[in-house]
Amino acid sequence: MTQVFVFSDKEPLRILEIDERADAIVGRVNQGLWEAYLGYEAYPSQAWQARQVGKAVLLTNPQTPEVFKDFKLDARDFQILQAMSSGLTTDQIAWYLHISTRTVRARLKNMQVTFRAETLYALMSVVTAMGLIFPDVASVFD
Repeated sequence: MTQVFVFSDKEPLRILEIDERADAIVGRVNQGLWEAYLGYEAYPSQAWQARQVGKAVLLTNPQTPEVFKDFKLDARDFQILQAMSSGLTTDQIAWYLHISTRTVRARLKNMQVTFRAETLYALMSVVTAMGLIFPDVASVFD
């Protein structure tokens, strides 16, 4: 049993008890599959991120920090970046988010221009360093 803390700017704190391992929940949420846990439909205006803290999971709906408001990232951009950091391909991201692969690639290309990143690796490094996404590095060491 895993405790999941859901922090939302529109609702009070929710604490869920889910009969799954914490790392499995984090992996699924960061791939964009949060509907099963939150009961929300996957709208382009939502982008949930999960972080494991011990045996608990923290779910947040990220907002662009005030310092980076000039970058104009919307929720769909966060969804794509978080899914990419979870190791999904552009085809898999498109399938999970119900958009075309071409749209995923176009958004990634636009973000590369915005962040002045020559490659996707550079883009992922920059947005991670800025604290906009939280890659699941625990899975790398398993």
